Amino acid sequence: KGDVMKATQIVLLIMVLFMFDLAVLPASTLAQSARDINGWNGARWGMTESELTAVFKDQIIKTERQYIDNNRLYRELEISKYAINGTDFKVLFEMGSNDNKLKSVRLILSPAIAAQFSEFEQLLTAKYGPPSQTDESASRREGRKNSSWLLPLTKIELLYLIVPGYFYVLNITYTDLSSLSLDKL
Repeated sequence: KGDVMKATQIVLLIMVLFMFDLAVLPASTLAQSARDINGWNGARWGMTESELTAVFKDQIIKTERQYIDNNRLYRELEISKYAINGTDFKVLFEMGSNDNKLKSVRLILSPAIAAQFSEFEQLLTAKYGPPSQTDESASRREGRKNSSWLLPLTKIELLYLIVPGYFYVLNITYTDLSSLSLDKL
């Protein structure tokens, strides 16, 4: 009778573990099924300026160096007009100040309209699955919509920012996750 009791307990334990795995499975499967990328459209994380120039040939231009993110990054390579779904974006390549290697790519559309946020959110969702995070906040003077996709190697962020009377901008930013500094606290 003791052996039957132990066998029953083992079977129950296996069933509980199996049910737990089923509850956890959809989220982990979704994360694994999302298509991962190691850069943007031929640009790969860690490329140098000369490698980017070789990939984008006549499309890419060199501009005056501009430091951003507390001088952690700089921009001086861009594609002034890059069409996605019939919409022209400016593409900025953001390099690490300490190693001169590609850390992020920012696509900018300005001026932009709110409907374009929904359009590009749908395109990104079709390609990478539902966003990992969404946020929409608005005040009298400022509006903001934000969705992001967290893939194993890359974070994709879609941002629509409105400052009435000043600007309406849509950004799509691809960032190398290994280049982000993690808070140690």
